[in-house]
Amino acid sequence: MRNSTRAAQVASAALGVAIAISAGAIVLFSISAQQPTKTTEFFLLDANGMTSNYPIRLQVGQPGNVQFVVRNRELGSISYTARIDLVGIQVLQNQTTGRNETLEKNRTTLSIFNRTLFDGEEWTQPYQFAISSVGTWQVQFLLFRLDTGPNPYRQVRLGVQVV
Repeated sequence: MRNSTRAAQVASAALGVAIAISAGAIVLFSISAQQPTKTTEFFLLDANGMTSNYPIRLQVGQPGNVQFVVRNRELGSISYTARIDLVGIQVLQNQTTGRNETLEKNRTTLSIFNRTLFDGEEWTQPYQFAISSVGTWQVQFLLFRLDTGPNPYRQVRLGVQVV
């Protein structure tokens, strides 16, 4: 009878440990599942608020209309700077690799916007640009956080062919 009592005690102890581990895992999973991810969403929409009709082929001087959107999901108030640059692009074929390479010929800052957003807040900014020379261009939308240094935190590039 002593052996069966001892076996029952060991089994009870093992069951107790298994229940404690399971309960701990459930609590840990619940806590980690409830913690949202910190992020900032930054994207471009066309003039109608859609993602389908971007101004990618324009005539010289023809206005292109877009909207950039910033959504703060950083769990706090964040100060942002949005800078829009116009970049002249040249595509060359690398003779060694046979691949196309993109070279930046020039860069001009067109606009700068500043805005502070609270967590969950969204900023939609309509933006119009026009390019005065024929060629291949990128309109670069660069988003900076004032607390992360001089490099862009997020960026979106719109390729534009001007004829």
